[in-house]
Amino acid sequence: MEQEQIVLALSKRAGMTQRKAFKAFKAFIDIAQETLARGERLNMRGLGTFTVYMAPERKAWNLIKNEPVVVPSRRKVKFKVAIDLKRMM
Repeated sequence: MEQEQIVLALSKRAGMTQRKAFKAFKAFIDIAQETLARGERLNMRGLGTFTVYMAPERKAWNLIKNEPVVVPSRRKVKFKVAIDLKRMM
C-alpha cells in the first residue's frame, strides 16, 4: 500500500476530505521521524514498536580494491511486530 492509498482509506474511514487526511498523515509521519531522530522509542499499539540502536563498528571487505575496510558504528532503526498483528498474519 502506498501513501496515496493510505490517505484515501484514511479519508473514507474518518469521514474527512483527502486534503485533511493528507495533512493528518503527513503530521503523523513528521512526528514519527522527529521521535526516532531524537533516539526515542515509537510504540504503536496493534502495529509494533520502532526502536533506535547503535550498530557497532564492523569489518567489511572492499571488493573493488580487494582490501579490508572498517564500517563505522551508526544509528539504526529496528521494528518489532506487535502480538496482535502477528496473530492476524
